[in-house]
Amino acid sequence: MPRTLILGLIWIIILRFQISSIKLDKEEFGGRADVLFANEAFLLWCQHKTASYSNVNMMDFSKSWSDGLAFNALIHAHRPDLIHYSSLRQDQPIKNLNNAFSVAEKELGISKLLDAEDAAIPYPDERSIMTYVSLYYHYFSRMKQGQTLQKQLTKIMFFLKEIDDLKTLYEQMVSNLLKWIKKKVVELDDHHFPNSLQEMWMLVANFKTFRTLEKPLKYQEKGMIEAHLFNIRTKQRANNQRPCLPPEGSMLQDVEKHWKRQSTTGAKHCRRSC
Repeated sequence: MPRTLILGLIWIIILRFQISSIKLDKEEFGGRADVLFANEAFLLWCQHKTASYSNVNMMDFSKSWSDGLAFNALIHAHRPDLIHYSSLRQDQPIKNLNNAFSVAEKELGISKLLDAEDAAIPYPDERSIMTYVSLYYHYFSRMKQGQTLQKQLTKIMFFLKEIDDLKTLYEQMVSNLLKWIKKKVVELDDHHFPNSLQEMWMLVANFKTFRTLEKPLKYQEKGMIEAHLFNIRTKQRANNQRPCLPPEGSMLQDVEKHWKRQSTTGAKHCRRSC
């Protein structure tokens, strides 16, 4: 089989498995991502990643890469810790190319498919450049996917921690209110009345304070508990989670049941003492 035919077949395979799978991120490129051919999308991706770098003018996959700055810029755009871009000079193409190729191979695991001498010419081979740069694209795409997954997992962990803290706070609020209710029920249900008129007036005054000040404040707490549970369930629904069910004894109906008992006991107390 002629060498040119073999090379042609290899290029077709490269196009099929390395280039044609390149897709632009719609969040970065908008509607343009759907209307470009793979090679056009590939060049646009390179342009976008290197647009802010001095002396890099990404026009093609040949001359634009010959001074080595584009390779370094592409790495620096994703891993600025690996390349000291400001120290590179445009008139040192071999040094620039070797720097990028060496960093890509040692730090990123990208095979060195090109020699600096092959790229440092006025018009490097376009197919060779595209093939090599496609390795950068796929590497950084995987890196971005990993970062995206990590961000999603972190977000989920923060959400679960937030919900867990809100649940703990809800249970504490319910516990505090129920303790107060049970204590008041015992006090209001006390059938032993003082013998002196002065102590009786004090009992009436204490009950008035309970009814006009203490109980309204606790009623507000009861409303805050209901709002707090509603907030938890709203957050869970927004994140496609089943709304939480408070532990037995801490449900809203439990709070309501004890509150009614306290109100009934208070009414009886009022009839006896007022």
